[in-house]
Amino acid sequence: GISMTIASEITRIKTNIDNAYTALEAKGATIPEAKNSANLADTINTVTGGSGETNYLGRIVTEDGVLQFPTESFSFSLPSNITSIGRYGLQYAFNGCTSLTSTGLNNITSIGIYGLQYAFNGCTNLTSTGLNNVTSIGDSGLNYAFRNCTSLTSTGLNNVTSISDNGLNSAFQNCTSLTSTVLDNVTSIGSYGLRYAFQDCTSLTSLSFPALNSNSFGGYTNQFNSMLRGLTGCTVHFPSNLESVIGSWSDVTRGFGGTNTTILFDLPATT
Repeated sequence: GISMTIASEITRIKTNIDNAYTALEAKGATIPEAKNSANLADTINTVTGGSGETNYLGRIVTEDGVLQFPTESFSFSLPSNITSIGRYGLQYAFNGCTSLTSTGLNNITSIGIYGLQYAFNGCTNLTSTGLNNVTSIGDSGLNYAFRNCTSLTSTGLNNVTSISDNGLNSAFQNCTSLTSTVLDNVTSIGSYGLRYAFQDCTSLTSLSFPALNSNSFGGYTNQFNSMLRGLTGCTVHFPSNLESVIGSWSDVTRGFGGTNTTILFDLPATT
């Protein structure tokens, strides 16, 4: 009978140890290959307890149990199998986070409706959007997404082909370090697609749309509404065949809301 008692006690201890490791894993501990009592103390010591190493969608838990943004510089990354941001997916996610240095969006190919609305607004230490693989932007997808990101030097939108209604509405407003933007592959822009997109980007001197064609606008004439509001002396380049298509639009003749805007139809004609 004694041996049975010892055996059941050993089983109970093993179960308790397994339960302890399960709880520690949920707390973000680094779990060793051998889950035994000898490794338990070291495993407990890997729980951050507010030191800032455990990352919950870019937040940390401080010692008083509060979930908040880190105060030291950090980069954020999404799991590599996530390739699309859905409806409201990262809305307001990092709004005002001045310690963020990376968006972690390098694997993303499409942005859904309101997907990045205000997501990185005021992230003043971001130097890149991480959007280099994005090809499509849904309705209001980048609504105010990078507003006040004063360290951004590029939009990273070189591979985008379609911008839906309000897709870039105020997206880069007051990004004062943007100097030139080439939207190389954009062939489709929805209603108000670039509305206020570059407002107050005071360093922006050049903007190019080499892939736009006569079928890019879907019957709307408001795609560029106040796109350059608050800018002085920016030059915007279009394919030569678009002068007869958009040259008389009120937003174009008004220089997209900017001052002393130069509009040139000097790029190779598209089909």
